[in-house]
Amino acid sequence: FPVTITAYFLSLFANAPIPDSLISKCLSEESEKDLIEILNKILVKRSLLQRQDREIPTTKSMGSTKRVYRLHKILKEFIYFKLHEDIEEDTEDQKIKKKHLREDIKKKFCSVIVTEIKNTPETLNQKVIQKMTDVIPHVSEIVINLGSSLTIEELNVPFRVLGNFYLYQGLYENAQRIGGKNLLISKKYLGKEHPYIADALNYLGLTYYYQKDFLKAKTILKQALKLRRNLFGEVHVDVADSLDNLAMVYCEEKNFNDAENLLNQALAI
Repeated sequence: FPVTITAYFLSLFANAPIPDSLISKCLSEESEKDLIEILNKILVKRSLLQRQDREIPTTKSMGSTKRVYRLHKILKEFIYFKLHEDIEEDTEDQKIKKKHLREDIKKKFCSVIVTEIKNTPETLNQKVIQKMTDVIPHVSEIVINLGSSLTIEELNVPFRVLGNFYLYQGLYENAQRIGGKNLLISKKYLGKEHPYIADALNYLGLTYYYQKDFLKAKTILKQALKLRRNLFGEVHVDVADSLDNLAMVYCEEKNFNDAENLLNQALAI
């Protein structure tokens, strides 16, 4: 049973290297000794899992080793299918138990990844981006396939982090795609009047701004401003943020009078 649960968790990771620290957090009920035995003496030994350890440079001359695993794409898809499979012969009680197990595994996986990234700064530099490279494929997996397993509190975290990962590397179309998906899934679970919706609109508008599509940027940023005013009133830091972002668009359009007016409103807040 622990081997099966381990395999189910592994199938939720992206088709990319998986740091053992993330696997350990997903399977926190298992002792370190038992987990290493499952991974190395059972799954790796039977060629069901690849081990791809890396040398990490340190101040010491020898460096250190980071344990990294990878599940073959075809095997990942097969195990993922088995996780979601309902057998005709199963009783209703068995089907319900499988459904609950499936939901618990997905929620735990999402919780582990969100906890890993939730303190990522809004502004990214090259050093931070480099540190994120191991976890980003798995964040992307949540955004693409597991959004429904996120709690309300977790909902915007993977979208924000993944979007910024692209944005600060100049990959604006990718950031825009993530921003659009964030807006859709936020509306689906939160309705139209929620601070996360305003944040999603604001972010999406900025992705268009950076692509120099100022008409779309202006339209969406105005929606974000209107919603933030409705939610928070006229005097709020998020309203000032929207005013400032909209002013940037007006400056690019050479509409300096309106830009100045918006900036004065933002400064007054």
